[in-house]
Amino acid sequence: MDFSSFSNSFWVTLAPIFVVQVYFAGTLAVFFYFRKKRNWQPPSYILDGRSTSKFLNVTLKHWWFWQILPVSKLFIKFKVTPNMLTMVGFLLNCVAAVFLAKGLFGYGGWFVAFGASFDVFDGYVAMLTNQKTRSGGFFDSVVDRFSEGVVFLGLAYYFHN
Repeated sequence: MDFSSFSNSFWVTLAPIFVVQVYFAGTLAVFFYFRKKRNWQPPSYILDGRSTSKFLNVTLKHWWFWQILPVSKLFIKFKVTPNMLTMVGFLLNCVAAVFLAKGLFGYGGWFVAFGASFDVFDGYVAMLTNQKTRSGGFFDSVVDRFSEGVVFLGLAYYFHN
């Protein structure tokens, strides 16, 4: 399939940024509405040992966990392991690298964003299933660096001249 006719499209390139911003604004509004009605609090084991700052206050952390926990529990329901999520993220970044190497930055951006989202969930799935280990954390960290390296290789190939 020839994607070259879409590669210079303004919306294909900026759509990932636009979609992410709309998603975050929408979920934040829904969170503020339901938080007051239902007094939602994340489980204490999730917030233990996490510091707060002026930029990332407790409310924003609660919002973040409010949207991450249901998806993490869905992965657990389907028996997806943290290492599976790590590898899916890596494979999606490999696809992103191919698009970036061809100069299709909009599509590459979509795949990088989607691949990175799997990296968010692997740690929470490990924590919720009591599979959090030092070796698993090391594996996740190493594969994350490989994911970044593959994406940079795709960019380097495109800009090699």
